[in-house]
Amino acid sequence: MYALIKDNIVVRYPYTVTDLRLANRDTSFPNQMSDEALLEFGMHKVESTSTPLFSETQVLEEGTPVFDQAQQQWKQVLTVRDMTADEIQQRYNNKANELREVRNDFLKNSDWAMIVDVPVDKSAWLNYRQALRDIPTQSGFPFNVEFPVQP
Repeated sequence: MYALIKDNIVVRYPYTVTDLRLANRDTSFPNQMSDEALLEFGMHKVESTSTPLFSETQVLEEGTPVFDQAQQQWKQVLTVRDMTADEIQQRYNNKANELREVRNDFLKNSDWAMIVDVPVDKSAWLNYRQALRDIPTQSGFPFNVEFPVQP
């Protein structure tokens, strides 16, 4: 990861070699550039930091890198914040929609078993398909569900 830094102020982060090339269209660059060469254009390497733990109702956000005086390097800044009620609802809705799509694919892929003259255990397939339809009523829906096993 890199940042474009001028006068010890982060101008843009993240900043890529592609960004550098686009900003300097009249300059010819080698295919591979060293960190030292990138420094000439104000591109500073940003060291990763460990990811803090966060819960299902929190969001990990990346902030503007800071300069670590002790280690003489720019470091990534990660913070955790609580989700808003709207974000929690949106996350719930997205996960619920995703699971319904998966469930619907399982139903569609088992339609063949409902054809009258297909020699299968209709009762087992009917139970399986009903269990698929009942997934949204599971107590852990949509984050902790169990899909039924196909007969």
